[in-house]
Amino acid sequence: PGQIDIRITVKSSSVDEANQLIAKIIDQIRTLMDEDIYGLDDETLETVIQKKIEATSLKLGLAEFGLYEAVTHRLNSAGLPFKRLTTLTPPLTWESLHQNADNFLTGLSLDIIFAINYVPSDSLQGLSLWLKTEQKELELQRSYGGPPELGIPWAVNTTLDFIRRNLI
Repeated sequence: PGQIDIRITVKSSSVDEANQLIAKIIDQIRTLMDEDIYGLDDETLETVIQKKIEATSLKLGLAEFGLYEAVTHRLNSAGLPFKRLTTLTPPLTWESLHQNADNFLTGLSLDIIFAINYVPSDSLQGLSLWLKTEQKELELQRSYGGPPELGIPWAVNTTLDFIRRNLI
């Protein structure tokens, strides 16, 4: 959930011709989908985020609520450096994060804070995403009405895409 893979196949008389046809189709899809495409072949959301962080040397803070650290695990598995804000003492809440965001940015020497709040339900999953830098603040609300057991994978992929799209 939250991710679509596209497989392109063609028939041709040679491998070179097939590769050219595939390249044309990829260009057409990229023109239509633009920012919605994040990778090709084995690229994952995590690797795209990692490349952006490495290119900009950003210091990232992450606060995750309601996802049992699923985003944290995905970012850790890709070797991404970030500061987990939910391990701070006293325990961090969604409200206190908003109230103290500027202090976290300066006090922890962060460039950007991403916060995730997932609220599961039997019928409609809720997801609040929030980004804060010294220059901007963005918030995104999403809901998912699919099978509840797919709510967390949807929320994780939606979160990683939000991070990818909004890294400076």
